[in-house]
Amino acid sequence: SSSSSSSSSTSSSTSDVPATSSSTTNLALDGSNPGHVNAYIKDLEDEVNRRCHLIRITAEEACMGLRNALKVELMKIPKGVRRMKVHEFESTYGGDVIGAIRQGIEDEVGEIFEKAKK
Repeated sequence: SSSSSSSSSTSSSTSDVPATSSSTTNLALDGSNPGHVNAYIKDLEDEVNRRCHLIRITAEEACMGLRNALKVELMKIPKGVRRMKVHEFESTYGGDVIGAIRQGIEDEVGEIFEKAKK
């Protein structure tokens, strides 16, 4: 009876012995364990999804920043110039946006002086 208990404890102790790191590594690297391969693929897919999500967020923030910067720059152009048709803008200012802004500022300053004189 004692010999059977010792043999059962021996067999259970050998099954409880952890595999060596080299045998575990070989299973994970050689693709012989479908569970490991599937887990590795899932980890890769999760990482790709996470990075894609971060790229989308960064791109959306950059896009919003560009749109806001455009709005600010457009507000610098005098209303009269903004209302012009392209061909009118081209013939009046030669397509020079900076020149149009300068002229608009000069016109506005002139109007302010004219009102101040009255």
